[in-house]
Amino acid sequence: MGERSVISWNTMISCLAQSRRDKDALELFREMWDQGYEPDEATVVSILPVCARIGEVDIGKWVHTYVESSGLYRDFVSVGNALIDFYSKCGELERALEVFKDMPQKMWFL
Repeated sequence: MGERSVISWNTMISCLAQSRRDKDALELFREMWDQGYEPDEATVVSILPVCARIGEVDIGKWVHTYVESSGLYRDFVSVGNALIDFYSKCGELERALEVFKDMPQKMWFL
């Protein structure tokens, strides 16, 4: 690959996650971070299900801390939804409810 960008990292992480190559997706996520690329909404939405599937609760919680400090939490409903899904799948339903209550924006569909 020529020059890498957050978009190219996200594409690879998403493809690996969708193929259930969770450990590879997580390794690539770590490499992305180590090389100085900051995760965005697409990164978070791809990596949190990976963390839930392979029981990497600590990494998922680190991602949660990151999205709160970076502003992604307040800017994207999809990030809040991914956090709720992550905590629910990890058996932390109270934390999932807290995330929902703290979400600045909520989308409702009837």
